[in-house]
Amino acid sequence: MYPQQQVRINLQNFRKALGLTQSAVERQLNWRRGSLYDIEKGRVSLQLEDCWQLLQVYRKEWPELFTSSLESTERQEAHSY
Repeated sequence: MYPQQQVRINLQNFRKALGLTQSAVERQLNWRRGSLYDIEKGRVSLQLEDCWQLLQVYRKEWPELFTSSLESTERQEAHSY
């Protein structure tokens, strides 16, 4: 089993880091209004295809989806030295 809550948090953080609204992402992916809200809030099950499409929009890779924000911060700090 994968950490669904962490994946949802990461997806939301990726979107916000790019300054994108839920509506803007939904328009770009041609999704119905409210779809991204449902995904981010856990109202629907995460689907592999949806995650893939979102990663493409957010310019992220699969491993980043499963990394906690703390692990990501530690990794970035290690590379900056």
